[in-house]
This record gives sequence, structure tokens and C-alpha cells, in this order.
Amino acid sequence: MTAPGIFTEDDRAALIAAVPELGVRMVLDAFVAETGIPLDWLMGSRRDHAVLAVRQRAMFRAWQLGYSPACIAKAMNRDHTTVSNGIRAEVARCGLDMETLRRERAQRGQGQDDDSDHAAA
Repeated sequence: MTAPGIFTEDDRAALIAAVPELGVRMVLDAFVAETGIPLDWLMGSRRDHAVLAVRQRAMFRAWQLGYSPACIAKAMNRDHTTVSNGIRAEVARCGLDMETLRRERAQRGQGQDDDSDHAAA
């Protein structure tokens, strides 16, 4: 039994399933804790290299976890094409192959992204 106001893991999973943006927010919170870069910087319009790189890594990580670019964009108050570009930038920075990553997502049952990020990788 949990104390009033405390979510069980099942409650938390159900809430994230109902409101996927909360899962993206958890990814962002993890990057804030890891890097010390404030959340408002990641969510804001700062474009200095350190913040931009962490923001793109967070976008990529959320995408790896199965969130669509549209969902990530909604959680980060950005356009889905900005998120798609951020994901591609991180893929390139890591020397990965976008098509391979998409096939892996499909095999895990995460399906296709719900936007036009299928264009050039």
C-alpha cells in the first residue's frame, strides 16, 4: 500500500501511457540531473553549443524510447521538424545509421513516426 499522493509504478506507467509528454519530461529531467543544465535552458531558445547538444541528445533518447517526434515536440514546445532535425543531428554526431535505427524501432513494435521525419536522414 502506498501513502496518499504517492504513485505506484503501475500508476506511473499508466499515467505516462495516457499522457506521453510526461515520459518525455522524465527524459529531460534525467538530462538535467546528469548535466546540470537547467530545464528552462533545454526547453528554451538558447542555442549555445553545450545546451544545443544536450537538447538534441535528449530528443534522440526520447525517440529511442519510442516517443514520436510529434510527442517530443509537444512536450518541448517545439515544431516536430525541429525535433526530427535534432534527432538526425545526434544520429550523425554519434556516427549511427538512421535507417537501421528506424528498423530497430519497428522491430520493437514502436512503429513508424507520426510525422515526415522519414525524409532524408
